[in-house]
Order: sequence, then structure tokens, then C-alpha cells
Amino acid sequence: MVVGDEKIKASKEAHFMVLPTQYNNDGQAGILVDSSSPLQIVDSIAEAARDPETYNRISNAAMKHCHDRYSREKHLDELIAAINAEEKSSSRQMPLENA
Repeated sequence: MVVGDEKIKASKEAHFMVLPTQYNNDGQAGILVDSSSPLQIVDSIAEAARDPETYNRISNAAMKHCHDRYSREKHLDELIAAINAEEKSSSRQMPLENA
């Protein structure tokens, strides 16, 4: 098991990320397999390694998906929007003093 800086380095150098999940995905930014089948996972990795064009297409789509949904800028934009929405909600609900 790797942790800390070693984990970050390993992630940056990796060509594959295997994440068995039940997440509903359309297969454009990943390869869909039965998450309970280790053999299917291994076969999918081997197939992607043999087909660089498909690997690159999926990899580029996955990178774009992550950037669009999880980038620092996206996170900050959503955080600011949530704070602004809370401020608006709070100002509408403030009771009038001595009304």
C-alpha cells in the first residue's frame, strides 16, 4: 500500500485506474465491466493496452470529464454559488425587528 507523496507520484505515473463501482456511466470515459468479475477487469485492461486508439479516446474523455466536474475552479464556483444562495435565503428569512 502506498500513501502520501508516494501515492500521488504513483497516480501521476499510472496508465490505468481501476475503480469497480455501480456508478451509472455511458462508457465514453471508461470501460464498463461487471464489477464483481476480476477476469473481466483484467481482460478489459489487456484489450485497452492492445488498442492505443481506443485507449487514447477513453483516456482523453476521462481527463476531460474529471476536469469539467472536479477541477479546483469547478469546486470553487459551486462553493461560491452555494454560499451566495445561502446568503440570499437567509436575508429573505430574517424576521423584522420590532415590526
